[in-house]
Amino acid sequence: MRLHVHTGHDAEVRTIPDAAEGSSLADHVQVTVDLLVFKVDDEGPELDPSARLSDLFDGPSGRVVTHPGRQITVVVDYAGASATLTVSPGTRLSAVRDQAISQLGIDSASAADLGLRAAGGAEDLPLDKPIASIAKGADHVDLELIALVRPQG
Repeated sequence: MRLHVHTGHDAEVRTIPDAAEGSSLADHVQVTVDLLVFKVDDEGPELDPSARLSDLFDGPSGRVVTHPGRQITVVVDYAGASATLTVSPGTRLSAVRDQAISQLGIDSASAADLGLRAAGGAEDLPLDKPIASIAKGADHVDLELIALVRPQG
């Protein structure tokens, strides 16, 4: 099976193309007392490092992320209002964006062209990444919803 490991402390993604399904998570991911492992796209608790990959994932691939905490508090600002979310480290930025839009009551037409940036940042964040890859070990992240610039023509 293919295992994608997002390391939350440096935003790196390591792909293990041929991880044996019978191997344990600990065979492929560094787990310490201060570093937990979570499934990407899953709000569940941290994963048991001794669990077999075949028991953790359905299908030919799986994604995990490492992070020192069980939750990340995210504050998303938009037009003078803020949404505060508490999410699992494995929550993708697309889900953070959607939760913030919902909490802020932004209509779907206005939300269609909104992206995320780190507070005060200039770069759009990749919505397919887990929040832990942006948090880089922190338990709090400040983000901004911003209007994406779409090419006209």
